Amino acid sequence: MQYLSVDEALDFILTAFNPLEAQPVEVGHALGRILAEDVLSPLNIPPFTNSAMDGYAIRAVDTAGATPESPARLRLVAEVAAGQVCDQILGPGMAIRIMTGAALPQGADAVVRFEDTTEGFFDFSITSPATFPGSKDSLTGNRHKPQEVGVYIQASPGLNVRQEGEDVQAGRLVLQAGTRLNPGHLGLLAAMGITTLGCARRPHVGILATGSELLEPGQPLTPGKIYNSNNPMLAALVVGCGAEAVMLGNASDNWEVIRSRLVEGLRLGVDLILTSGGVAVGDYDLLKQVLQAEGQLDMWQVRMRQGKPLAFGHLGGIPLLGLPGNPLAPLVSFELFARPAILKMQGLTPILAPLEANLAAPIHNPSGQRNFLRGKMGLQGTNLWVWPGETLKSSQLASLIESDCLIVAHEERSSYVPGDRIGIIPLYGPGLNQTNTMSRATNPTVTRINNS
Repeated sequence: MQYLSVDEALDFILTAFNPLEAQPVEVGHALGRILAEDVLSPLNIPPFTNSAMDGYAIRAVDTAGATPESPARLRLVAEVAAGQVCDQILGPGMAIRIMTGAALPQGADAVVRFEDTTEGFFDFSITSPATFPGSKDSLTGNRHKPQEVGVYIQASPGLNVRQEGEDVQAGRLVLQAGTRLNPGHLGLLAAMGITTLGCARRPHVGILATGSELLEPGQPLTPGKIYNSNNPMLAALVVGCGAEAVMLGNASDNWEVIRSRLVEGLRLGVDLILTSGGVAVGDYDLLKQVLQAEGQLDMWQVRMRQGKPLAFGHLGGIPLLGLPGNPLAPLVSFELFARPAILKMQGLTPILAPLEANLAAPIHNPSGQRNFLRGKMGLQGTNLWVWPGETLKSSQLASLIESDCLIVAHEERSSYVPGDRIGIIPLYGPGLNQTNTMSRATNPTVTRINNS
C-alpha cells in the first residue's frame, strides 16, 4: 500500500467511526460528558421578578427629586425575606423592606439599597423583625421598628430589580447537542430543575502494548528489559478525551499471545482497540500479521514524523489503531488520529486545524514529510509564540516535561525562520501556559530534521 498523507489517513480512519448511542446521565455525574440532545429551558430564569439587593422595594415615582438633603419619606408597611412572598400591595408613598432574591411585591418597580436610605440611623440587627401587614412568616418583635424610611436618591423603574426570565426564557435553546459539559453548564441545568439528560455513552477503548522487552512498573528490572510507559500514557490520554480505558496489559512478541489479548478486548466489549508497537517492518513486528490473518488491515504507513508506522483495520468488526512503539511516536499519533476518532464517537466534530503562533527559533525540514515537533508555547505581550524542543528523538520521553504542544512543519516547506507563523496543536487537548516568556529565544538554536 502506498503511503498516505496525514490528511488522507485521518479522513480514512474517521469514516470508520459513528456517534455511540445516548444514555441518561444524572446532572451531578455529567461533568465532561457530551450532550446527545438539545436542551430547552422548561422555565424562566429567574422564575419570578426579584430584588437584586438588600434594601427597600418602592415605586420609583415616589422618589422624584429625592436627595440626601431632602430625602423622600416613605411609610414602611412590610418586609420580605428571600423565600417568602409578601401579600402587601405597594401603594403610593409606601416602602417594603426586602432582601436579595425575595420576590418583588406587587406595585413595586424598583429597589433602593440600604446604603441609599436612612437605614443607618436604626440598627435592625438588635431587634426581632416587627410585624407588618401582609408579610408571611413574620415574627412579633419586642421593639417597634421605624414606621418610615428616608430615600436619598431618585430611583428609576427597574433599579436593582431582576426581571422574570431576563437570564433565560422558557423554551429557549440553552445547550446544543455536542456540548462538552463544564461546571457552568451543570449549574445552569440545576437552575432549570433538570436532574437527568441524554449524553453520549463513554467509548470503551482497549489498550494493549506489544513487545517482549516490556515489564510492568514495579517488577524487577532485568537486563534487556524496559518498563512499559505507553499503556499508562495512552490510558491517561483516553480518559482525557472523555472515554474509559480498558487495560489489556502487555503482549510479548508472540502471535498467539497478541491474538489472545486482542480477543479478550473484544470479549470485554470495547469500541476501539489501541495498540503500541508491532507495526513497523521488523522480524518481530507481528501486529499487522495478526490483523491481516484474523481481521482486516486497511492501511499502514503515513508520510509523517514522528509516527510514520501506523496500522488501521478491524478485528471482529471493532476498529483497531496500531500506533508505533517508541514512547513519543504513539503520543503524536494519538493526538492526530485516536483523539479525533474518540471525540467523533461521542458526537463531536473533530477539528484538527491547528492554532498559529510566531516561531521563536529556526526549523529546517528537508524530509518531504509532515513533521510534528515537540514545542513550548507562551505569550509575549498579546502574541502567541512557540519554541521548538531541543531533541526530536522519538524515544526521549523526558522531553515531554518541557513540551505542551506539537509544532506542525508542513511537507511542502523546507525551512522556517524566527517570526514565521506556524501551526501548533496543543497536547492533551486545548490549553495554554500563559506564564511562559520569550526568555528561551535569547539564544535560538536551529532545529534540523533529517530524512531518517
